[in-house]
Amino acid sequence: MPTPPVRPDEGAARADLIPLRKWYFCANTEAMRGRTFKLLRAAIHSCLRHTTLQPVCLYYGERAPALKVMRDMGVTVIRHRPSLEPLLRPAYGTAYETFAGHWLRLDIPRLETEDTFVLYTDIDVLFRGLPDVLDGPELLSVAPERWRTEWHPFNSGVLLMNVPGLRGIDAEFRAQITERLTGNFTYPTHDQASFNQFFEGRAGALPLEMNWKPYWGVNQRAQIIHYHGPKPSLVDHIARRGMDAVAPGHRFLYRLAPAAHRAYADLYAAELAAGPPDPAARPKRPTMIRQPGPRPPLGFAARLRSAGQHARNTLADQARTQVAHLRGRLGR
Repeated sequence: MPTPPVRPDEGAARADLIPLRKWYFCANTEAMRGRTFKLLRAAIHSCLRHTTLQPVCLYYGERAPALKVMRDMGVTVIRHRPSLEPLLRPAYGTAYETFAGHWLRLDIPRLETEDTFVLYTDIDVLFRGLPDVLDGPELLSVAPERWRTEWHPFNSGVLLMNVPGLRGIDAEFRAQITERLTGNFTYPTHDQASFNQFFEGRAGALPLEMNWKPYWGVNQRAQIIHYHGPKPSLVDHIARRGMDAVAPGHRFLYRLAPAAHRAYADLYAAELAAGPPDPAARPKRPTMIRQPGPRPPLGFAARLRSAGQHARNTLADQARTQVAHLRGRLGR
């Protein structure tokens, strides 16, 4: 498990803190239409409503009216072809255009030239706010993939990136990816498998609230909701028609926390219905990143709280799993 994030003392000097200014996301042609663009529009609205971050889109695909919509919303759109395209095309074959967008985030350290730290997320998120202060990683900060106490594999859908740090290991990372793509490459793990393979034991920990999954239950302190698994449209489908035609994996994740999936689908609908946010009402104070360096050790009380929370999360995840299996047997 990565070292938990350490909160700075209230009186700590701010000389080592720098503002987090940009939110990167990546998209292809498919993301510019239908339900997927509705998800993306809600993500952008929520970012502009609840954070100070500047949205930046790396886009690979055809010209699309949605690009102008995003620019009008204040998004910086960078049209970009994946740098690994010569390897990705033969690896994916005819599926390349569908999945090329997954690999755009690999190029963020090459394209970002201004900031030390940036936030990356997938497009199926909602922002509810961000912490006042975060510890900056040497390379990446991540959160767990499925269970809250299992940090490997991690989920690459929300990444706090140290841009110069990642640039420094870029050649080594790409060498490993090249070996994978030219070997016995399979998907749908895409680039997440490469991130996990390379950064195992090297990534820092994000607060769970910054990559909160609906199947973990409702959390009023969640800051980034990640619709990992069933999307809001699927939750609506289940409400209308039940589990017919729902993939087994999504059935299981939904059954872990049906009420939370409903609550977060409603939150998504409310964000869309609210429309574009008022720029004058945006938060004024950015999240500050403490630059990497020695961290003071956790005191006894903090270690005890962390151990207690770890135990509670483990028991809660185990209980939800048992209930989900029971719902499955009962056909609910």
